[in-house]
Amino acid sequence: MDGGEWKQFEDDLIAFEYPDDPELKLEILAPEQKHRLKIVGGAVTSADNGYSRAYQLSVQGKPYGILLLSESEWFDEGICFCGAIVLKRIVLKEGTLQEFSLLKSGQVKKVQALGARHRAVLFEWTHSAITPEAYNRIGASLRLKVPSPHSLQKWQEIVRQKRPDYPWSPLSFLSIGSTQAEIESVLGKASTTLSDCLVFSRDEWDQDGEGQRSLATLKLKSGKLAKYPNDFLQMIALQPVYGSLAWAEKMTLVEESGEKNLRLESKVVGEIYSQFKSFSQKTNYADYWQRWCGVLHALAEANYRDDSVLPLVVSHFFEPELEQNYATYIIKDYHNSETESLWRKRLELLLKEGAKPENQRTYDTSEVWSLLVFLDLKEVASLNLLREALAHPDMHIRASAYGNAEALPQSEAIGIAHQAIEKETEEHAITMATYLLRDVGTSSDLNWLKEHEAHFPSKSLHKTWVTCLAALEERLSSTTDKPREN
Repeated sequence: MDGGEWKQFEDDLIAFEYPDDPELKLEILAPEQKHRLKIVGGAVTSADNGYSRAYQLSVQGKPYGILLLSESEWFDEGICFCGAIVLKRIVLKEGTLQEFSLLKSGQVKKVQALGARHRAVLFEWTHSAITPEAYNRIGASLRLKVPSPHSLQKWQEIVRQKRPDYPWSPLSFLSIGSTQAEIESVLGKASTTLSDCLVFSRDEWDQDGEGQRSLATLKLKSGKLAKYPNDFLQMIALQPVYGSLAWAEKMTLVEESGEKNLRLESKVVGEIYSQFKSFSQKTNYADYWQRWCGVLHALAEANYRDDSVLPLVVSHFFEPELEQNYATYIIKDYHNSETESLWRKRLELLLKEGAKPENQRTYDTSEVWSLLVFLDLKEVASLNLLREALAHPDMHIRASAYGNAEALPQSEAIGIAHQAIEKETEEHAITMATYLLRDVGTSSDLNWLKEHEAHFPSKSLHKTWVTCLAALEERLSSTTDKPREN
């Protein structure tokens, strides 16, 4: 079929070639007929598959190829997970900008075309029964009837603007056979020029001071671009900027040796604390607050302390939209007479926030667990907050509370565990309640747990039931079955 004659299709919006075979049927479908589109396999994708007009090619009812036409001035940037795209080639032909997305093998996976107002997408080759050669020819023949007025140079500017996070996007405009002058007109002056290759270098720095160097090595033959090897792009990590967050994180990183072997010069410690103090006074600190607090916690654990940072941490401790897990640790590191009241105030805020619908919350309620762990639950005010968490409408907050409810009087903790196992519907909450019963239960609770096997229907829950039964039996066999002192 693909090796025979071809013919041209043309309407008011698009033109393309396809095989001239009596078994090949072309249908034009409206959006409301989308259910009639057929592909090979299941597509796991974030691509935009909407359209105003679809052109479907099929052979005896089997999918051969699909063209999706829509009103758009830019390419679809979504991805399909049926094969990684390693390079995109862009060509301007007769006012139509064509983009060919290539797999590592060099095969074209997807073709798109832009005109003045419309975009055409040839559905991924990986989801059709078409041969690679036929797919490539159909894609190369795509023309939008209303051409783009942009020149190649203008399109190059647009691509750079649309894809600012990818410094090598201009590579798309090169082709095999491009001269060194043409290559450097697109990519700039090569950093290294050899007889058989050109090397281009780009350094990129993030706001946190972390940097990376990307190198593109383009092979030459007789002074012209020969090919793109699969590994033509290399990424090299750069040393972070001195005094930056990334630098501070690197300096306070403890090797995974099992020991706290952090050793820093006083000058480095002073610089880190100075940079944090400067950072905490800024207005745009939210994105990096958690990471900076992680650095301060690492310093405190290694006994490099600066008491002046605690008021700064506390001043931001109740702000919405800030992750405070490490800040909670810092308040623990610098424990003083106000520590318990700060934790309680934060927990009260989170319990109140957790009662709202999730899409209306401005605080991260996952911190409830660490706050309950840190609080001295022997204090009446803290224990009452634990009780409030146990009765909370949010399942995740209740589950965190089950994990700390051993602090309650034994009979109260057992009653809560029973009630949760019987009434909770989420596996996480049932699991945490079962762990609670494992830790506080008596011999009668062992029998109760055996009788309630039906509350552990799934494979993972049943495994929890079995292991907790065994652990409870082991604990009871080594202790007396008498109430604990609370």
